Amino acid sequence: NLTGKGYSAEVKLTTTKSPTIKDVDGNEIPYGTIGTQVWTLENSKVTHYRNLDPIPNISDNVTWANLKNGGMCTYNDGKNTSFVYNYYAATDTRGFAPEGWHVATHEDWVTLKNFLGGDLIAGGALKQTGTSNWKAPNTGASNSTGFNAIPNVIRYGVCTDTNFTGSYYFTNLDYTNWLSIQPAAGNIIYLAYKDANMETQEIHSINTGACVRLVMDKVLSAKSKSYISNEKFIYRKNFTNR
Repeated sequence: NLTGKGYSAEVKLTTTKSPTIKDVDGNEIPYGTIGTQVWTLENSKVTHYRNLDPIPNISDNVTWANLKNGGMCTYNDGKNTSFVYNYYAATDTRGFAPEGWHVATHEDWVTLKNFLGGDLIAGGALKQTGTSNWKAPNTGASNSTGFNAIPNVIRYGVCTDTNFTGSYYFTNLDYTNWLSIQPAAGNIIYLAYKDANMETQEIHSINTGACVRLVMDKVLSAKSKSYISNEKFIYRKNFTNR
């Protein structure tokens, strides 16, 4: 009944390719709609601010841990390369994201988590399936959103145990981590190989670095909020036809 209210259905349509945006370096980043939000479906790899100034690439651990301005670094786990950014880079006034986009905030991540069913199951909808990238068993992974989350690393700031200061962590293909830039600097979002959870309250120091996802500045209307779309399908759930 397409005229009634409270109708639920699943509609699958084949499309050719996700739409993309380009960062200032020319990297094409696919994006898709999840609820009222539009998210990038890969982590950022940009090495310059929007005004073309380079983001300093920091290799020294002590220097990284004590930065008071933007920095980035890369880490290869043998399968994929993590592009890691600190809070200062993600919030620099020269611009990190392309025009019309921003680095995901805490509110953005919580909105995404709630749309996908909450703390205990949302991570599964974001994680790439299988164990070609993830450590086994990669519990609960469906990648139903096309978010394509794969393992990456964080890089610590100053630590009480100085052996960890400036070092990389989560290097065993077991966690995905992203920066969440507001309201608290140092907030990290993470998913794990062992469950379908999505943690949005992990607080680290301001100099802790992580990967970055972007969100379109424009919030979609309520009429569009039940859509999840990517290059493979469009999924519509619990919608009301008016």
